[in-house]
Amino acid sequence: MSRPQFLPKGSCIGLCSPAGPSNRDEYRAGLKALDKIGYQTVTAPMALKTRTLTAGSDAQRLEDLMVLSCRDDLAAIMAIRGGYGSIRLLNLLGEKFYSSLRPLIGFSDITALHLARLAKSGQGGWHAPNLTTLGKYTDQELGVFFDLISGEKRQRSWSFKPGWCLRDGRGSGPIIGGNLSLICSLLETGWLPSFDGAILMLEEVSEFNYRFDRMLTTLRLSGRLNGLAGLVFGHLHKCGHILTLNPILKDFVSYLPEGVPAVRAAPFGHWHPNDPWWQGENAELIVKDRNASLTFLDR
Repeated sequence: MSRPQFLPKGSCIGLCSPAGPSNRDEYRAGLKALDKIGYQTVTAPMALKTRTLTAGSDAQRLEDLMVLSCRDDLAAIMAIRGGYGSIRLLNLLGEKFYSSLRPLIGFSDITALHLARLAKSGQGGWHAPNLTTLGKYTDQELGVFFDLISGEKRQRSWSFKPGWCLRDGRGSGPIIGGNLSLICSLLETGWLPSFDGAILMLEEVSEFNYRFDRMLTTLRLSGRLNGLAGLVFGHLHKCGHILTLNPILKDFVSYLPEGVPAVRAAPFGHWHPNDPWWQGENAELIVKDRNASLTFLDR
């Protein structure tokens, strides 16, 4: 669906806050982190505004995204943080944003923008740490982030431990997804791309077991998973003890179409590591006899 666009050292990244307000110290730490690994930055005019729930009004956050989308000197647009608010902009953003070739970088609440872009124009982006997350990284973690997003070292696959295998099978297709609660919020809105033939990537944070199970059940009952090629769970941080979480995952997987492979504990989401991956890139998931791998085919 969409091949990864790597960001070479020296590229200029536009920064904005489509969702929640940021802490100034965390913002500055993030700037230093990007500078350390060789990226230039431009911060949108309204990016550091603050409202009760969001970083500025809808109009202010909208303007920042549109301004950055129209700049020819930027290699990408990065969210300063997640939080809440991206979904409020989906019907306000214009064609300049949805068809822009400048990739979006971010995760968590930024899932709404990633998936809306895929649904509207097929344009992918980097599911990757937000700016304020980078400010908390060690030098080694920053090095891994740079290697993956710049293409200096093109990660070919993820391997999974035997206990992380949920269901045997083999499937290939574009990898699509992100935060589970945002995906459920987009159901029936028209801003969610089809998952037919895709490998669905899911991560979540700070949800009680019953709420996590309710979201999975809602997704299942939507019919969106009927044509799925594979399922990969990332970090499910603070979503209950693994002894209570595992039965929920196994029950959910049992409803998938026959032969659809599934694994958990992939290295992305609200914990470490949060490896960058490209929304829409082709991959192959193989799970067999307690061995599993996800191979990225477009790198």
